[in-house]
Amino acid sequence: KEYSQEDQLLYAEILYCIHEEMAATSVDFLLRRTGWLLFDRQRAEYLCDWTISFMGEQLGWGDSKLEIEQRHVKEQLIEYQVH
Repeated sequence: KEYSQEDQLLYAEILYCIHEEMAATSVDFLLRRTGWLLFDRQRAEYLCDWTISFMGEQLGWGDSKLEIEQRHVKEQLIEYQVH
């Protein structure tokens, strides 16, 4: 399968954050590394499930860890919701 340039950039960004910046959670990536939860919420919401899945593959997360990550991201989306 061929990946778009945007997909390739996203893969590289996540891999860099995991291996060079020690990003260990999806919230770490979506909030602290990219700031998308704060400054590009639409992108964060669009990519959160994919990000969790991809990081899970890279970091060897099991089903329970994936569920925890889903919950944490949803909590952060609520916490940083613009009112």
